[in-house]
Amino acid sequence: MFRTDRDALAQEVEDLRRERAQLQNQNEAMRADLLSRRATSPSSGSVNAYKAGVAHLTPGERVALAEHRVAAFPVWAAVVLHFVTFGIFSLVHFCQLHDQLPKAEHDDPSAGKAIGFTFIPYFNFYWVVFNTLRLTDRINLQFRLRGLPDAVPRGLMLMTAVTSLIPYLNVPLAFFLMWPIAVASLQRAVNTLAALPQEGAAAEAAADAWGSASAPVPPLRVPRVQDLPGPADVVEQDAEVEADEAASPHRAVR
Repeated sequence: MFRTDRDALAQEVEDLRRERAQLQNQNEAMRADLLSRRATSPSSGSVNAYKAGVAHLTPGERVALAEHRVAAFPVWAAVVLHFVTFGIFSLVHFCQLHDQLPKAEHDDPSAGKAIGFTFIPYFNFYWVVFNTLRLTDRINLQFRLRGLPDAVPRGLMLMTAVTSLIPYLNVPLAFFLMWPIAVASLQRAVNTLAALPQEGAAAEAAADAWGSASAPVPPLRVPRVQDLPGPADVVEQDAEVEADEAASPHRAVR
């Protein structure tokens, strides 16, 4: 291959890389604008993502809401740390998920708000139940957007939150029995979600292809422009080909 061909290939790869970066920036800007409109305009006529179902969401909303930043964590470690830290780890660890999930409604709390409001006297009786159920809804929404059933039982989480507020029952029943089960259920759901494709369009395609939660959905590997051969790779390949031809005893005589 002549040098002019290598230069043309290098320029084409660079153009593709720039175009891809530009499209990513545009998609991220549109996604941020769409989510901000949902989060700041509760009376704009948009349906509640948790109550109305994903069928009432627009295609753009489904793609935007399906992106997340959750990461896997061992289930057994989450349960052990729940006991070791007397529930502090569970509170901080799972409240942080609010910042790793897209804000679908205006009253979706941030991680700091979810943790801080838990320590407000009297108000925390309401907040513990609300925060627990809202986190459950936000996680289950990710599975619904992918065509999968809910991964966290809402009834279990409601019962756990209520029992943790009842005197004399909150320690033996909620802390030692209900919350460990809830922690395991939440973390198992988060680990499953972390294994799914994080991009909205890819997530819906993977859910359609696999069809059910019983079948493990592998992470989607999207070809990257930077994986294409560059000029240096082309030169190296040309040198190897010329060396092979020179070493071949049956090389054709020109």
